[in-house]
Amino acid sequence: MIYRCITSIIPEIGGKPTENEGEKSHMKKVLIATAVLGITMMSTVVFAADAGEAIFKAKCAGCHPKGGNIMKPAATLKGITDPEKIIKQVRKGSGAMRGFDAKAISDADTKVLAAYIIKTFKK
Repeated sequence: MIYRCITSIIPEIGGKPTENEGEKSHMKKVLIATAVLGITMMSTVVFAADAGEAIFKAKCAGCHPKGGNIMKPAATLKGITDPEKIIKQVRKGSGAMRGFDAKAISDADTKVLAAYIIKTFKK
């Protein structure tokens, strides 16, 4: 599957080696492309984690330091496991918390934020 992905991205490495290219040279190109794809995939995961933290620090940490709640100390972010619950709260708000529309936090970013909260603030 990875080979198919790589050859769809970089078609010139697909297929058989050319007349001027040896088997080892062709395999080297495939391995390099595989490494590049792997690094790209790992950096995407790291970026998502960093993005969630950045969004939280910019939009949430002022009222929810360390997953707490300065307005309602009993209503923390700790132990929430449902991303839809977080997304709904972010969008609608309640009590002292204002809602954030898609201009303030995009739909994609609310998902990243929810994943960050769930991962970071376990009970």
